[in-house]
Amino acid sequence: MGAGGEGDVALAEPESEGVSYGLAEFVAAEEMGRSRGFWWAPESDRLLVARVDDTPVERWWISDPSQPKRDPQHVPYPAAGTANADVRLFVLGLDGVRTEVVWDRARYPYLARVHWSAAGAPLLLVQARDQRSQLYLAVDTASGATQMVHADEDPIWLDLFPGVPCWSPSGQLVRIADEGGARVLAVGERPLTGAALHVRAVLDVTADDVLVAASAGESAERPETGEVHVYRVNELGVERVSDEPGVHSAVRAGGVTVLVSATPDRPGSRVRVLREGGRREAGAAPRGGRGTTGTVRSYAEDPGLSPA
Repeated sequence: MGAGGEGDVALAEPESEGVSYGLAEFVAAEEMGRSRGFWWAPESDRLLVARVDDTPVERWWISDPSQPKRDPQHVPYPAAGTANADVRLFVLGLDGVRTEVVWDRARYPYLARVHWSAAGAPLLLVQARDQRSQLYLAVDTASGATQMVHADEDPIWLDLFPGVPCWSPSGQLVRIADEGGARVLAVGERPLTGAALHVRAVLDVTADDVLVAASAGESAERPETGEVHVYRVNELGVERVSDEPGVHSAVRAGGVTVLVSATPDRPGSRVRVLREGGRREAGAAPRGGRGTTGTVRSYAEDPGLSPA
């Protein structure tokens, strides 16, 4: 495709009504937090693309009470216990080559997570329908074959988390796991956090550390009920990035961290830009080597009240 949009070529087109490419099906988008259905290769020469067939899904009539003159819409909705959409995954080359990714879709029909980085083969997280078992699979993009790199089982429920699974720059599997009564960050086979933290999401992974969102675990000195903070984690220790009481998250790239904070003492969110400082000394635990370089101004209207 040219810069002006000319010369575009369709790599995949629906073969029939009810089939789509590159979109998340209802279950993935609504229940699993996966809002996309295509993933670029690090070299930008191929994509992983989900093919969704909604044909097996029951149709419901949904009307708009605010628009009683309009006809109700006939939409596919996979109610509990009924058929789900059929989800497949393909490697699509920009040259038109198409390879299906193969796994046991009968046993693990849910394509919950997809990750593709330069640190390793594409990673899939697939789940059984009862969400009590799941597999981490590495994809051979040439053949479409998959190889299991990890498996989880739980007698009740397996949660899904933002940011994982993924590869670290050194090629180790990064995941969030329930181990020893705690929800921990694991890199390779080693848990890097313990019972003091309840890890909720992986925000960024570099060669130096992993940035996570977590709340205080049961063994923490200060329970901080209802709070979520941002932490930097590596083999040397854990450092908290956010400071104020509240709920915090972050994004990071190129030595700059953007911290988004919702606190009880102000309406809306506060967005601060943090820049990393000097390198940590070898053998030392992570320390606060950063400073706030700016705060993104909020123009949100003041609600005029402070809930207590």
